[in-house]
Amino acid sequence: MSVLEAPPPDIHDPARLAALDAYAILDTAPEKGFDDVVLLARNICEVPVALVSFVAGDRQWFKARIGFPDCGTDLNASVCAHVLTEPDLLVIPDLSRDPRTSSNPLVAGGPRIRFYAGAPLRTPDGLTLGSLCVIDVEPRPAGLTLRQSESLRALAGQVMAQMELRQALADERRLLGQGEELIRTQAALSVAGGDLTVMLDALVTGAMEAVPHAEGAVIEMRDGEELVYRATKGALAPHGGLRVPLRGSLAGACLLSGEPLLVPDVLKDPRVKRDLVATLCLRSCILVPVRRSGEAVGVLKLQSSRRGAFTTMDLKLAQVLAGTVSAGLAELSEVAARREAEARLRRAQEAGGVGVFSVGLDGVLHATPEFCRLYGLPPRDSYPSTAFEQLVIPDDAHQVSTATSRRSGQAPRDVEYRIRRPDTGEVRWIARKGELECDDAGRPVRFSGVARDITEQRAARVALAESERFKTVLLELGDRLRDLTDVPEVTRVAAEVAGTALGASRAGFGRLDATGEHVSIEPDWTAPGQASVAGRHRFADYGDFHRGVLRGELLVIHDATTDPRTAAFAPALQAMDVAAFVDVPLRERGRTVALFFVHDRLRRTWTAEELAFMRAIADRVEVGVARLRAEERQRLLNHELSHRMKNLFAMVQAVATQTLRGATDVEAAREVLARRLIALGKAHDILLGGVAERAPLAAVVREGIGLLEEASERVQVSGPEVQIGGKAALSLALMLHEMTTNAVKYGALSVPGGRVELSWSVIQGDEGPTLRLSWRERAGPLVVPPARKGFGTRLIERGLTGQVGGTLRLDYPAEGVTCVAEAPLGNFQDEGHPMEAVGVGA
Repeated sequence: MSVLEAPPPDIHDPARLAALDAYAILDTAPEKGFDDVVLLARNICEVPVALVSFVAGDRQWFKARIGFPDCGTDLNASVCAHVLTEPDLLVIPDLSRDPRTSSNPLVAGGPRIRFYAGAPLRTPDGLTLGSLCVIDVEPRPAGLTLRQSESLRALAGQVMAQMELRQALADERRLLGQGEELIRTQAALSVAGGDLTVMLDALVTGAMEAVPHAEGAVIEMRDGEELVYRATKGALAPHGGLRVPLRGSLAGACLLSGEPLLVPDVLKDPRVKRDLVATLCLRSCILVPVRRSGEAVGVLKLQSSRRGAFTTMDLKLAQVLAGTVSAGLAELSEVAARREAEARLRRAQEAGGVGVFSVGLDGVLHATPEFCRLYGLPPRDSYPSTAFEQLVIPDDAHQVSTATSRRSGQAPRDVEYRIRRPDTGEVRWIARKGELECDDAGRPVRFSGVARDITEQRAARVALAESERFKTVLLELGDRLRDLTDVPEVTRVAAEVAGTALGASRAGFGRLDATGEHVSIEPDWTAPGQASVAGRHRFADYGDFHRGVLRGELLVIHDATTDPRTAAFAPALQAMDVAAFVDVPLRERGRTVALFFVHDRLRRTWTAEELAFMRAIADRVEVGVARLRAEERQRLLNHELSHRMKNLFAMVQAVATQTLRGATDVEAAREVLARRLIALGKAHDILLGGVAERAPLAAVVREGIGLLEEASERVQVSGPEVQIGGKAALSLALMLHEMTTNAVKYGALSVPGGRVELSWSVIQGDEGPTLRLSWRERAGPLVVPPARKGFGTRLIERGLTGQVGGTLRLDYPAEGVTCVAEAPLGNFQDEGHPMEAVGVGA
């Protein structure tokens, strides 16, 4: 959402806009499938706003929204427009700092959005229509997690799947309704009286009605080596009589090959006659041969000025319509035209997969060859109606008896039922539309109608229903998991919900050990009567079989009894009563750490919806475990912080007490105390920067000597990378502060040429690795040993060794003070409160 002074060129891409129009999604009512997607996106990404946004040519419109009041915005308030040019996710951690979005009205003004992440909604042809986006009012410097990014991409895929399904269902309704266009076109042809002009005009009229998004239609008839525009409609109406060469044009290529053509973009097709593209406003088209006695004599063309305007369904519908006129061209007499009209209708119905039947009072069924083909019977003019009814699955038989319909005078007009084809044995779904015809006295005469195979459409509807059911289950599971407080409970509840929803005999979770050799399975949810598979199973025995799971891929076995991949461990599967199973990996930091498995005692074909549901279950568990791990880590951090604060307060008390004890000058004592406390605070800042566990020795040294700016540049520091614990860091910082203060007041740093050499090294001592620190002053005034020891000296001699043990030698040779401290490295690094990682339970 930024002010688009120079909008991305893809916004007005005709092909993209045409694809968006083809989905017929803009300004439609809310739909649960899309609403569920934005709800999941909001919850997974933990943001207040999620949108399914489509970018049109002049606006962006939200099909689904949550947390956002408006159903759309102008393009000057659109971030989603920037997604059009992105190859993958667009993530903007802070919209106010990004030059593309800083002046956006929704960023600069209310509601002052700050974070944006959008996954492109991309068609199978690679055209981006908009985005599934999530928005926050707070910046997110880290953007999305890997799991959130993967989930946002997957949900964007679900949005496009919903749109493809909507379009498929719309195409199905169009195909079911094509009978009306056929009937109207057939009626117009029947009254043409053998007039070729009337027949061709009826065909282009019917084509424009059947494919309403076509902007123009024409019948081009062959005349020698040319094609002549004989009947024109719409945008092509002014071009009647136009002649184009048979060779060197798209229509000529269609006629010469005898094959229909679907051309999404004529500018990319070398066969097009390019000097006519602009004249005819032609960008995409479909062309179908028009035949006479089997020979192509003309072409039906439907065209649009938009790229990608037509689908394969449009092409098939044009074939059906072209078939209604082809036979009529063979004979133009009234008698021949009437005879050919029946053949035209029959061929049109066969081309569209529609079979026509009629059953008389005698129980004899007359059917077209296409009707017989649908049922898997040889084409014949007549059959006993029972020959078809006995193919119906018994549970559906009550819907299709034509005998009852003929006697009662009543009949179901529209029914769907299953048949078992005798030729292949497969079960198919049939949709039948029928009507009882009666004579003038109201007595039944015949039952007639049409039938078509709808197996694929039924499967799509079932898949959609299954997807909706799984979405409901996932939402309910998410609510339950949010209330759980330990990992085993999360996995147990998820396994129980998944097993019930899938109707599986067993579901559960197993944890891989660090080597990937074994899977440990806790007591899992099982169906009644099923044995548990809890225990430690050797994962490596499966070899290459599970290598894909380790890479993050699903392992899907539909029939373990015949799948060659399971032969090596068939006895183990048989013992567990497993005939089909799926293993879903759970990932952490790019590594498979656990498995979600689903077993079934019977062979089954796992559907795409079921596999997506299993992956979603695994994702929910990953999110739930991550939440629990974060909560546990927060508890540990709070405990650690409390421990640190107590130590700090104790040290502050000791420093204050010793500094003020015996002080004669309050102002001087206050200045010394302030400097010591500041040094202590600097060291503590370093610890907090390292999550309160350890600190780099070099950083502690820099802070210890850096408090006195006039000294830090003359202290030469050297030593290897070493991490030290919190207690040692605080004591060392105070010691170095005292050494530096003394050097500035009395030692080498009190004169312009003086310097200090501070170094450390790790040497091998009697008790293992030993850390040695050395302070040597050079080129300073002549050193005189102090007559007495103050708190500063005691702090130097005892403060550090009191924490880490070892020895400290503080000497006062005339050429410069030296201080050497040694202690086991482990003592410097020991803290006593290690942060324990929370493991992934199963």
